Amino acid sequence: MGRPALLLVLVIMVPLSGCFFGGTQPCNKPQEYQSSKSVKPVEVPPGLTPPDAPSKLVIPPGELQTQPIPEGQPCPDEPPDYFDTNPV
Repeated sequence: MGRPALLLVLVIMVPLSGCFFGGTQPCNKPQEYQSSKSVKPVEVPPGLTPPDAPSKLVIPPGELQTQPIPEGQPCPDEPPDYFDTNPV
C-alpha cells in the first residue's frame, strides 16, 4: 500500500473511531442547561415590531420534582442500543 492510500485510510479511520469508542456520557454530573438563568425580555428598538408573545418559552417558577438517574445508567437523551437483543 502506498503512502497516499495509507494516509487516506488514516484520515477516514481516525474520525470514525471516535464514533465507536466514545462510550456513554454519565448523567450524574450537572448538565449545561441546569445552570441556565432567566434573562430580561427583548427590548425592541423604536421603529421595529416586537416578536409574537406566544413564541417565547415560558418556564413556570418553582422547584422541579425529579429523581436522580442511578449511577452508571445512560442519559435518557441517548438512543437505545441498535443491536439490543432483549428489547424492553
